[in-house]
Amino acid sequence: MKINLPAMIQHRHITRIYSIILGYSIWFCIAQHQVISQTYQAPIYFYDIKTEYVIAPTSIEITVQGNRKEVYKFKKEHAEIHLDGSKFKEGNQEIVLGKENLFLPDTLKLVDLVPGHISIHVDYNKKI
Repeated sequence: MKINLPAMIQHRHITRIYSIILGYSIWFCIAQHQVISQTYQAPIYFYDIKTEYVIAPTSIEITVQGNRKEVYKFKKEHAEIHLDGSKFKEGNQEIVLGKENLFLPDTLKLVDLVPGHISIHVDYNKKI
């Protein structure tokens, strides 16, 4: 039994074009939801600090994970560590870093912070 398809669909080139468009559309829909990881250099910023003299690392490396669309939407400039300087005491201190120090959207997951803690030195008597 022979099936009568419209003449346009029977043409090989048109069928190939439709196949390419359909394949790309399926790939595009699936790829948007693929989970990926991205690593950024995040500068460390201090706020509400009583002195200008703080010795600390200037940046750390963070790795975030999420679907492709959300990771690409996250701008590198928003990868920053914010530390509250009002809680610092004079001298040497260890600070454990976590997601609470970052402004990450809820759609992204923090996978890794390298290093996970930093050592800082605060001197309130030093004049710059």
